[in-house]
Amino acid sequence: FSQVLPSIAPPRIEPVVGQEYFTRFTFHEEKNEHVTTNYARGPIVPINTPVKLVSMSGSQLVLKRSDTGQDVKVKNEEKYTKKPIREIASMMLSAEKTPLEKLPAQLATAISNGEMRKGMTKELVLMARGYPPAHETASTDSDRWVYWSSRFVKHTIVFADAGATVTHDCGA
Repeated sequence: FSQVLPSIAPPRIEPVVGQEYFTRFTFHEEKNEHVTTNYARGPIVPINTPVKLVSMSGSQLVLKRSDTGQDVKVKNEEKYTKKPIREIASMMLSAEKTPLEKLPAQLATAISNGEMRKGMTKELVLMARGYPPAHETASTDSDRWVYWSSRFVKHTIVFADAGATVTHDCGA
């Protein structure tokens, strides 16, 4: 992307059970469950999906999609996220929609579809794919992030001045 893109991420929230929110990023769910190892498997739940925080305890939270009525259980694998469930909820949920309309249409569509594209900023990759597991990416301040599609397929993103470069690694 040749133009400088604005920062559009809404502010973080302190999650409250029973409140209505929007998803801060696009993520995958499989059999009504999203595990925070963040594999790219199963149907997507797009950024800005309206949800209600139904419950939050121990290592999981439950979201009810306002658009479909579907419950999505979010299971926190703390050994991979290095974060408690309350922080996971704060990272996933927003009180307001992310204004994707401030981005070029092609980029907004890629984010909603969970697609990482060359040239994306860190903020845009987070919106498109969520947070990489902390056991492979210790900090999002790092210029090298590793995501997993499955137990055996990794995607390494390297950020340079021009934005993200995505590579695919096969094998564990």
